[in-house]
Amino acid sequence: MQRALLKLFFIVVLLLPILELTGLFAQNAGNINSLEQELEKSLVQGESDSVINALLFVIFNHYKNNEWGKSVKTAKQGISLFKTKNFEYCQFWYENLGFLYLKHDIYQLALNTYYEGFSVGKNSGKPIGVCYNNLARVYLAQNLNLNKAEKLLLKAIEEHKKLPEKREQLSQLAYSYNQLGIVYERQKKHESALDFYKKALDVRNKINDVSGLVNSFYTIAYYYNTIYEYDSAIVYFNKGLKINKNQSYQISLLINRAIAFAYNNNFHLAHDDIDIALKIANQKSSFDQCRVYKYQSQIFQIEGNVALAIISATKGLDIADTYNHSLIKLEILPLLVGYFEKTDNYKKALFYQNQYIELKKLKNRERNKIVQNSYAIQENDLVNSLQSDNVELEKHNEQLYFIILFSALGFLLLTILIIKLYRNKKRLNKIYKETRVHAVIAKVLGNITGKQRTLEVFLQDSLEEILKIPWLKFETKGSIFLTNKDGNLKMVAHKNLGEPLLKMCDIVKPGECLCGKTLEQKSMVYCDHISDKHDFHPEGMTPHGHYNMPIMFHGEILGVLNLYLAEGHEKQDYEIEFLESICKTLASVINRKTIQLELSEQAIEQEKINQKLSEQTLEVEQRNVEIQQHTEEQEKLNQKLFAQKLEVEQRNNEVERISKKQEETNQKLFAQKMEVEQRNAEIQKYTEDQEKLNQKLFAQKLEVEQRNSEVERISKEQEETNQKIFAQKMEVEQRNIEIQQYTEEQEKLNQKLFAQKLEVEQRNSEVERISKEQEMMNQKLFAQKMEVEQRNIEIEKYAEEQDKLNQKFFAQTLELDQRNIEINRYADELGKQKDEIESAHKSITDSINYAQTIQKALLPTEEMIKPILKEHLIVYKPRNVVSGDFYYVAERSNHIVFAVADCTGHGVPGGFLTMLGVSYMNDIIKRKEVQSSAEALEQLRDNIKGVFDIAGSRNQNGLDIALCSINKKTKILNYAGANSPLYIIRDGELLEFKATKNPIGWHPREISFKDESIKLQDNDLIYLFSDGYYDQFGLKNKKFLKKRFKSLLLEIKDLPMEEQKEVLEGVFEKWKINTDQTDDVTIMAVRWHE
Repeated sequence: MQRALLKLFFIVVLLLPILELTGLFAQNAGNINSLEQELEKSLVQGESDSVINALLFVIFNHYKNNEWGKSVKTAKQGISLFKTKNFEYCQFWYENLGFLYLKHDIYQLALNTYYEGFSVGKNSGKPIGVCYNNLARVYLAQNLNLNKAEKLLLKAIEEHKKLPEKREQLSQLAYSYNQLGIVYERQKKHESALDFYKKALDVRNKINDVSGLVNSFYTIAYYYNTIYEYDSAIVYFNKGLKINKNQSYQISLLINRAIAFAYNNNFHLAHDDIDIALKIANQKSSFDQCRVYKYQSQIFQIEGNVALAIISATKGLDIADTYNHSLIKLEILPLLVGYFEKTDNYKKALFYQNQYIELKKLKNRERNKIVQNSYAIQENDLVNSLQSDNVELEKHNEQLYFIILFSALGFLLLTILIIKLYRNKKRLNKIYKETRVHAVIAKVLGNITGKQRTLEVFLQDSLEEILKIPWLKFETKGSIFLTNKDGNLKMVAHKNLGEPLLKMCDIVKPGECLCGKTLEQKSMVYCDHISDKHDFHPEGMTPHGHYNMPIMFHGEILGVLNLYLAEGHEKQDYEIEFLESICKTLASVINRKTIQLELSEQAIEQEKINQKLSEQTLEVEQRNVEIQQHTEEQEKLNQKLFAQKLEVEQRNNEVERISKKQEETNQKLFAQKMEVEQRNAEIQKYTEDQEKLNQKLFAQKLEVEQRNSEVERISKEQEETNQKIFAQKMEVEQRNIEIQQYTEEQEKLNQKLFAQKLEVEQRNSEVERISKEQEMMNQKLFAQKMEVEQRNIEIEKYAEEQDKLNQKFFAQTLELDQRNIEINRYADELGKQKDEIESAHKSITDSINYAQTIQKALLPTEEMIKPILKEHLIVYKPRNVVSGDFYYVAERSNHIVFAVADCTGHGVPGGFLTMLGVSYMNDIIKRKEVQSSAEALEQLRDNIKGVFDIAGSRNQNGLDIALCSINKKTKILNYAGANSPLYIIRDGELLEFKATKNPIGWHPREISFKDESIKLQDNDLIYLFSDGYYDQFGLKNKKFLKKRFKSLLLEIKDLPMEEQKEVLEGVFEKWKINTDQTDDVTIMAVRWHE
């Protein structure tokens, strides 16, 4: 027992990663082969059931999502192994097998499996309410017989309530309540649905089942969404979000609350929820990203923004295409078809409609293949069972032969054996009867697997064979009924029944006559004469009795076998046992034929679907032709419109040219107008001046005329005076000319005076400025004079203090002489301490050198890296003997993993952290194989924090790291960084991918690391690095800086990797010249080739 427990512990602990890691680093074939070998070995060695069950479960989990046939085989192996010795494990494997069938919508096989598990569950002693839940789940999934699902769930609730109120039982009770609520919601019984949803909520609240409460809040909120009560839905979504800790539920709650916000016209909050959900999905899975983009597109559609709805839906579709999420594609494609139809883009709508049709066909073909394989497996199982029965029959015949032979010999040789033969008589009779029964069954079945007969023909042949049996005292009359969809009995086979009886008994309802009572009671009904149990009494009916046997399969009644007896017939146990065996055989065949019929109907239905799809395809092609014609017409119209557009543009250009020309003309006219106005003003001024001058001249003229008249009056007689007057007149005219010249000169002089006035004012300003400066200079000189005087006073004080200091110095000199004596005394002791320090230094140096050796051993060598990274470079320059940086390269399955890390500090402390980092990276990547780079960093952070916890320190020591993983098949690089970015140079452009602003270690505001997925292209250059290179100080105490580092990488991008390394090292040495190295330096570069 102890050995078995130890082995179980070994399996659970060492194989747990296989159960968990089904993502990025998938299991290889070697792992599962070794597990299967271990299982065979455990079976041979007779290990305990728990060990074998654990191994089976690990193998089952490996196959269930990828290799459906092998997962079914594993589940059936579990059933076969535990069927006779461990009912609990056997029921567990029935549930797993039923789940597989249900997952692929193979409802009949799922029902059969759960019914078989139900009968095993009764023997296991476990609560059977779970079995009722499983059966109800199938009916719910079919969404056909909801009444049946309701009855099963009510039965499950009844069973749960009988048990003690333990957490597990109450959890199952809440599940049943919730499922019953779903049934009532689908039946449009809304009040009952909400009532049971809230009952489930109350039970889960009672046991503080957080995940169950979140489920209930989500279910109720979703229910309110479906009946358009969005305010109530938002209330319950808020409650779920408040307590939820599961990321998948978080996304579902957020996107459905966003829909409620959108229908409430609160689009701002709707988009906020979508943004949060998208951040979570980006860290979780590509499938969740598709879900969020799908809901985002629906919200944009509700908002009326079809263009953005198309963008979101297309994003989701692209991700679904990349990661082959076909189910979510089937949801997104119809949305795109609708969006493009709304925008009248029928060509695009048709394109996505064709995609949807093709994908639907593909999924139908895949499902049909699975269904056919399932039924083939089921049929093979039945054939194998029949073959086993035949082998067993042959063994019985052989045993009987030898018993009879030895009995005869014994009778002849030893009469004493008569007594023993008598004792064995009953056993022989029983074997003989069983042999007869198996012989009849074999005859009834005939070559069923090789003949293509309908169920009705088979039942008719079977009835005739049963009535031919000579050792059964039955009348040669009888019939077989099958249960129809209405729950009544329909006669499908009969022998020697009169026409009136055939009409009366064609359809029998539950409780009618003996056959109906058998249907109702699900048990045999026997009578030895006509009694009040008979409801049908046709004319001429002779006295008789009946065996009415139910044909049952896993608790479900499929039909009734009705055999006529002579009146007064006494029932015999062997007859009943025989009929029960016959009915079980008939039930098995009926069930198989029913499955085959369903499969045929599904095939016919699929054919109809394919025909419909073909018709749709033809219709689509017709639409293609119409769209093509429409497109050609549209193209012609577009050409006409384009020509008209060109003509309009040409006219517009002409109008614009004319407008520009008109504008220039207007500007010239305006300038001329301004010039004319200016000239008019000058002429006006000149006219006014001339008027003034004319007035003066007129006044002078009046004066002259007055003088002339006076002269003429006074000196008519004096000719000389006249001459003088004439001369004066000429002089006046000359003066007028001079006055005019003087006026012009005066104008020029005024202009000169105005210019001189401006110059004088400018000089006055300059003089004023110089005066102010002189004033300030005088103030400064005065201040300096005062300062000099102050300094003279201070110098005098300093001289006095110097005298005092000299006196103190003399006293200190005496004191120093005394100390020198003491120093000489301690010199010998210091010499001894120096020797001890040098010895300790040597020891520390040796330890550091040994640490360097260990560190080098932990780092991958060039020989290890070269096969993994074909074209690469590594610049590794520790500041001290031991480095605080490290680089990491590994290859696992189809993934290349590489990283560069920078630990807090350098030298020995940083070196110790690098050793821890490399060790933990090996543990995480090589052995645990996590799903993504971000998860690897989360695990590394937990490990480093654990070390600091042990040391009793929670400071912010730790490391910065950039971690990359390349999937060689998909060419996708998965990056996550802790304060360390990633550079990729592509087509001459440097792309920078930001890191999460958190270290690997303790931090007051810890946040989760984020993944970046990048599709690599040929000749991409990938750079990882620590901060030592661009933080290096050079001359003038300046850092190299990131900007210069990026420029350098772009300059050397086309060089071979070895030359790049030489340039990087050369530039670094040239930059630092005679300065010390600031920090450890590590650069890793990889050139990717497809």
